[in-house]
Amino acid sequence: MSNAAAPNAKPSGAVSLVWKSRPVFISSTFRDMHAERDHLRDNAFLRLAERLRERAHYLDPVDLRQGVEVLSESEEAQREEHILKVCLDEIERSKPFLVVLLGDRYGWIPPPERMRFAASSAGLAETVDVEGRSVTELEILYGVLENKDQRKRSRFYFRTLDRVGMPPEVSDPFPGETPSDDPSSPAGRLRALKERIRREMPDRVRNYTLSWDVERGRFEGLDGLDRMVEEDLWRDLDEETREYLRTAPATWQEADALAVADFVAERTRGYVECPAVTDPMIEFALSETVPSQEAQHWGLVVAGETGSGKSSLFGRVYEQLHKKDTEGEIILLSHAAGIYPRSGDVDRMLKRWVSELAKFLGVPDPLEIEKGASAPFTVSESGSRTETGANTGIEMEMEMGGAKGRENSPLVTSDDIEKAFDSLLGQASVKRRVVLLVDALNQFEPSVRTRGVTWLPQPKSWPRNVRFIATAIPCEASDALKNREGCLELSVPPVTPDEAREIVHRFYQRHHRTANPRVAEALMAKKTAEGRAAHGNPLWLSLALQEMNLLEADDYAQADKEYAHLPGAERILKLQLDQAESLPSDVPGVYGELLDRAARYCGEEWLSALFGVLAVSRAGWRESDLRPLVPLVSGRQWDDLAFAQARRILGPHMVQRGAHSQWDFFHASLRDALMKRGLEDERARKDIHRLVCDHFESLPASDPLRIEETMHHLLRLGDRERAAAHLAAAVYDRSPTGERPLHDFPYITTAANTLVEEIRASSDEASRKELTDWIAGLMEDEDALRSLLVANALVFYLNDALAVTGQRSTEETRFRLLQAARERLSRIREADPKNVLIANALSASLNRLGDYCRLRRMSEDAKLPFDAFLPGREILIRWSEGDERALRYYQESLDISRCCYNDNPMDRSAALNLAGALDRLGDSFFVRAVSTNTQGDFYFNQSGRDYVSRALDFYQNSLKIRLRMHDAERFDRKVLRDLSISYSKLGNLHSRRREEESEYMALKFLQKSLEIDRQLCEINPPNAQAQRDLSVSLIELGDFYVRPSHSDRGIEFRNIVDALNAYEESLNIRQQLHNSNPLDGKASLDLAFSHVKLASLKFSLIQLPQSLTHYRSAMALLESLDPDITQVSDLLQALRPYISLLEMIGP
Repeated sequence: MSNAAAPNAKPSGAVSLVWKSRPVFISSTFRDMHAERDHLRDNAFLRLAERLRERAHYLDPVDLRQGVEVLSESEEAQREEHILKVCLDEIERSKPFLVVLLGDRYGWIPPPERMRFAASSAGLAETVDVEGRSVTELEILYGVLENKDQRKRSRFYFRTLDRVGMPPEVSDPFPGETPSDDPSSPAGRLRALKERIRREMPDRVRNYTLSWDVERGRFEGLDGLDRMVEEDLWRDLDEETREYLRTAPATWQEADALAVADFVAERTRGYVECPAVTDPMIEFALSETVPSQEAQHWGLVVAGETGSGKSSLFGRVYEQLHKKDTEGEIILLSHAAGIYPRSGDVDRMLKRWVSELAKFLGVPDPLEIEKGASAPFTVSESGSRTETGANTGIEMEMEMGGAKGRENSPLVTSDDIEKAFDSLLGQASVKRRVVLLVDALNQFEPSVRTRGVTWLPQPKSWPRNVRFIATAIPCEASDALKNREGCLELSVPPVTPDEAREIVHRFYQRHHRTANPRVAEALMAKKTAEGRAAHGNPLWLSLALQEMNLLEADDYAQADKEYAHLPGAERILKLQLDQAESLPSDVPGVYGELLDRAARYCGEEWLSALFGVLAVSRAGWRESDLRPLVPLVSGRQWDDLAFAQARRILGPHMVQRGAHSQWDFFHASLRDALMKRGLEDERARKDIHRLVCDHFESLPASDPLRIEETMHHLLRLGDRERAAAHLAAAVYDRSPTGERPLHDFPYITTAANTLVEEIRASSDEASRKELTDWIAGLMEDEDALRSLLVANALVFYLNDALAVTGQRSTEETRFRLLQAARERLSRIREADPKNVLIANALSASLNRLGDYCRLRRMSEDAKLPFDAFLPGREILIRWSEGDERALRYYQESLDISRCCYNDNPMDRSAALNLAGALDRLGDSFFVRAVSTNTQGDFYFNQSGRDYVSRALDFYQNSLKIRLRMHDAERFDRKVLRDLSISYSKLGNLHSRRREEESEYMALKFLQKSLEIDRQLCEINPPNAQAQRDLSVSLIELGDFYVRPSHSDRGIEFRNIVDALNAYEESLNIRQQLHNSNPLDGKASLDLAFSHVKLASLKFSLIQLPQSLTHYRSAMALLESLDPDITQVSDLLQALRPYISLLEMIGP
């Protein structure tokens, strides 16, 4: 199993989640090709861009001669000189499609020494004579004629200029070369160049004529050129993009895995081996598993300061382990935090790992929800994405065997994810070594969970064939790991002088140059303020080499003047030594040097705008985003040449990566440096965030970055009105174009996740409360519909996203937001009491508030007594303030749901909502009735009779509604399961009543529930949830049979034989579920409960050996689980005395 995207063929029309950039480099002479370049930019390239979007590609035209329309000859020469410095780098970097326009001009011819310097720097073969050639011909030589691989990506268009009828002002900008038979003249060189192109690439050349339409006063021939370019380019693009779409990632898991692989490729470019660190990392990853009785080292933390090369080490180890993964020797699960938005989300990483483990094991992904189970928001409670007839957990509280009520909830919590990961990790490790490899622990979103690294299995339950390796700067997470038993630490040492010299050698080799040893030693001699060798930090060394590499022909010409007293060769050396001496010895200082140099070429304002826009991003921008944004910030039009200069100067420290080919900084420290350089002022940052938001609003609604990033920048901007509009539009698009459908799921879930990330990142309670109040304020809008839509977004999507985090801080935020939604929706409903949309949203907010209160009481106030199934024990449940508050919320919700149902009883969502509201209240009164049994008696007592009566009334009314739904939809699995739950509730309630008729009613309802569950298992035999539901129904029926009956003859057991049969069938089902996933803690706990059931019954029947066998089986299962789980530890403690007693009695 590999971390890279699997190269499986995809069906036609498949969509990739990873977008690629396709640069098109336009090469031409300058002043005489304005009309063609402008026409192609505004026509053919726009159409091609639209066609490429359907294949997950961006079109990025690169025209270094565009941006300044009117130049004198001297200004043109100056610009061509700048182009000379970057054009070959651009061709090498982007491997573009080339469009070459040639007319009657040969172009600017640089001085020979500059031409030779540019050619040698680019690695053009020395056999190619470049002296006397123009910049345009150099582009063609390097990009096409001397580069065989690029020929299939290149197109040539030769222009014939018809000057007939052209006014002088139109004709003058089209100067031609002076005719000459001399092959070394510009005209002769142009003629030879065209002849060579026609001879070597005849099928890649097209001709067109540009003439003047006297009547219309415009050029003729541009449309024909436009069609030719589009047709030719699409033919080339079609082949490559069609192939990409067949192999491109189609799931977010594949996209994330590919992002990690791309990050590794980026970080290992020019890598110099560091065996002192990588060898121990590899050895640890592949270390032998020791016998179970011996201590096992399972973890390794590789720690080092910022810029120490940890990510490169991670990349190198990834490459070696990935090879073993593809060869089937190990399973590699890798991740790099901080490399793209949401890469710092532990849950997202674990979900991807779960998916990869499930694929390896050949089992379904346990976290993937069946289609239809997670329907996006509908304007009813049924769209809340909670179980229909939502159970508030009462069965889990009262029945050790588990309950059906919430088991199919599509809300996947952090706890669910960790349990699934732990389970599959254990299963996979039985078959093969598993290595978890993580870069930058410190880049995960801040939380107690990430700081303590509690998302990893605990050492006591760590699978012995799994190894964990993580890099980090010294932080709370690395300290937490080091303090765990079995985890080692490895410090990243400074780069040694020999390693530094090798880095210097490889750097210059990559740039087709040779490093002077004296210059290299001058860099080695640099010391930091603390007296350490500056080269010990590889980031500093990389930056220093980049700055040194930028010395070019202009600098050398200046050196000839400044060091005229020295021999020629020593002048350049002296220049380089002085440059090395003046370099700052810290990373921020060298960043400053590079930025100052870039400002001299690009202009301070333009460069500040470019880097400012990049600095406020989370993971960079596409070139198509930068083109409109930078001019808005700088007040100067986009300039491809300036952009190329900025990239040339920063070199490898500005990279293109990510799912959308975004331009971003190689290292986070550059973003920090830029924030201090020009973005300290919050107003300046907000100005850029505002322009970013404006830009997103101009993009199509389906644009991936618009979906992913808008809410983040609205939060940074602090624009409440626009944020509210964004949330409202995400729920329901009110625009007349109707670009997005109702319930735009990606938009709203992404916006909700962004808000959750911001809430979780809040540093303290005060800032979290301020943010919560700001979010709640989004509902305060004069437009009632928009308030309703925002409230729906908060009640459904944000509430659900917060609910799965499992953090106390987010729970408090969730409660505050639900309260605010309830208050706002109540005010809206007062003005429009018959509006079903408002009523459903208000009912949903009330239900969630009630659920919150109930669940908080269960987790904090009540201790679940798992010894209740031992002989002579019954459950004691107490009523709390949380239940009282929940009851009030549920009653208010019921009143609203009943009104909606009465208005339209045939509406499915209204029926679902009402049945769910009735169940919630029935559960509440059931608990209240049980809580009156202060002595723990199973049966309801007299003081609880009123509560029993009310619970029964609610359950019966819910059943009536579900029976009507069943009559209309007899084979709907959701309706069937809800009906089974209703029968189960009524059966359990009647089984606690002392009246004789209640025995008959309890048996009748429990048998009906069992009958439906058997039917659901027959419909879908592999469904584990249906099998578990069946096992619960069997236990409920067995409990009924085993409890004493109150008859005229006194107390007697109802039916011991049937009880045994039910318990044994349930145990067999749970044994099969456990066997299919032995390390699933939930299945293990269920199976242990079944063993305890049978052990207790056989103990009562004096079948002591069989009882002991079941107790021991339960004990073995429980001892395999995490002892820190309260249920496990309590049950273990309760079982031990019975096992000891039975062992003492003997057979």
